[in-house]
Amino acid sequence: MQDLNRLDPKELLRSGRVPSGPLFEEVLADRDRLLDELAKERADNHKLHADLEKSHQLIDRMEEEAKLKRAPA
Repeated sequence: MQDLNRLDPKELLRSGRVPSGPLFEEVLADRDRLLDELAKERADNHKLHADLEKSHQLIDRMEEEAKLKRAPA
């Protein structure tokens, strides 16, 4: 059974190691839905991190410009 846990469920279904049926099909569909949700969350997190990094860079530039303006000429 340990070896079966390492295989992809769709591959198990194709190989005939598990019986095909509505429940198994629903489990696969649910797994695919969850994987899609995880992928979307990862993409959203990546975008948030990129936006955060841009905002930090903008703040750093604004602080540098403010220092230059305050510096005696």
